[in-house]
Amino acid sequence: MKPLINPRKILIITSYVLLFFSLIVSSIGIWGLKPLLSSRIKEAILTSTNGLYQIDFKDIQYSPITGNAEIRVVTWKADSMLFDKLRNEKKLPDNVFKCEIEKIKLTGLKPWTIIFSKKLSISTISVENPFIEILHEKHAYNNSNKAKTPYQAISRFVESFSVDKINLENISLTYTNLSKSQRTKSSRIARLDLEVSNLLIDSLSHKDTARFYYSKQCIVRLEKFEFPSADSLNTFRLNTLEFSSENRTLTVQKLTLQPHYKPFEYGNRTNGNDRIAVVCEAIKVSNIDLEKLLDEKKIYAKELSIDKGRLNVFSDERPFIRPAKINYRLYPHQAFAQLNLKFNIQKISLQQINITFSQYNPETRLTGYLYFNNIKGKLLNVTNDTLPLQQNPTCEAYLSTRFMKKNLVNLVFNFNLKDPKGAFGCRGQVAAMPLSDLNQVTNALAKAKVDSGILDSFSFNLQGDKYGLRGPVTFLYHDLKVSLMKEQEKTKVMKIKKLLSFVANKSVLKRSNPLRNKPVKTVVVNFQRNPQKGFFSTFWNALLEGIKGTVM
Repeated sequence: MKPLINPRKILIITSYVLLFFSLIVSSIGIWGLKPLLSSRIKEAILTSTNGLYQIDFKDIQYSPITGNAEIRVVTWKADSMLFDKLRNEKKLPDNVFKCEIEKIKLTGLKPWTIIFSKKLSISTISVENPFIEILHEKHAYNNSNKAKTPYQAISRFVESFSVDKINLENISLTYTNLSKSQRTKSSRIARLDLEVSNLLIDSLSHKDTARFYYSKQCIVRLEKFEFPSADSLNTFRLNTLEFSSENRTLTVQKLTLQPHYKPFEYGNRTNGNDRIAVVCEAIKVSNIDLEKLLDEKKIYAKELSIDKGRLNVFSDERPFIRPAKINYRLYPHQAFAQLNLKFNIQKISLQQINITFSQYNPETRLTGYLYFNNIKGKLLNVTNDTLPLQQNPTCEAYLSTRFMKKNLVNLVFNFNLKDPKGAFGCRGQVAAMPLSDLNQVTNALAKAKVDSGILDSFSFNLQGDKYGLRGPVTFLYHDLKVSLMKEQEKTKVMKIKKLLSFVANKSVLKRSNPLRNKPVKTVVVNFQRNPQKGFFSTFWNALLEGIKGTVM
């Protein structure tokens, strides 16, 4: 997934607009010639953008004594006729902007510095309620065109451009992807604030490694942001996001993935794909490598932490008409490996994560639930970038949780992020618990109610890939007794069958493992995956095969 909006482009475009205003206001505003000032600004914009953009505004006020200026009701848009002409001539840029601004305030303008030193210095620039629309369409011919640096763009006017503080408040931003390779889709940001400190553009500032896009400090605050998933069946939302270039941190409050449809309708629209809903209350990315971010557009960081989250997975087992061609759904680590945006995060820390896995059984018309509460742990070497993968392709996960909200479970995963088949391994141990705690699963999925029985321990060591899972499962228990259920033909209600249960307990089900004077029974699972089912469904059904093989 590519970054939604390139912050460098936004900052550069903003800098150009503000520079043009500041330069011309400072140069000729001293005479208070508004008509001339207006025509000069419009002419400068047309010239600098090769005629593509036009600018208009309602009023300009400037005081050479105080050095303050104010520009009201600004509009910036592309010339529609030239837009089509540049497209036909294969000269149209990949991003075309439209901008509307209520007010721009500038303080501390010093026109004499331009006259005597060719340097433009401003104390503050405040931009109120800007609306920005970006139309993106990737053009192959732009790959060989090297864009001008900000200094190359301003050097014809001044030798340097500096601003102590820039504030863009309450930005409304819409981004629409028109590329033919992707479905047309729009993303929008309801509110974005940008604060830039100590901006300097001159012949040397681009070499200053302490600067982020020519500034000493850049803070981006984002509120109420949402964008659709690639399949348009889900929406990603976040409440707030803040990035600080000085602290090299990114924080997100309440990130959600919300499906558009209820479980059964979602299954109807996707031929039974798992429905996944996610809520992450707090996310923090620390020690971001700004050089990688700026130069290579890659996210390298020391740690990403997620505190308080929920993951709900619904697996629909109704029969669906599947396409003739078998396409295996990607596991999460496979999807991550194929992202266009490259990551290299040394450690992901998890705290207070809850997972609910539910599966619908059309035979019983019931849904069984598995709960994993208060998950905590860490993932190491989370990367999808080429060089780190060559050095170490394995991501390791060490997790602990409370199964069914009660007993302790320890899990260790290893994912081969480079393997085309999505190879992974998992070993785990489940502590002792009453088997009756599983009734909300067994009633729906196994048509059985556990009357008594104690799980002594449950362990497994599985190796898997996109085709399935294999490995030993050891399920130790004693005093198992169950009641089997069957659907009533007339009422379609599941009821306990006493005779069937008696026969099962006496001759079919094994009361304990190990049985008296018998060795422990370990089942070697060889589970073949349903290509349309996801990771959680596949993993659970492989474990269930091992449990069934033990008790029967």
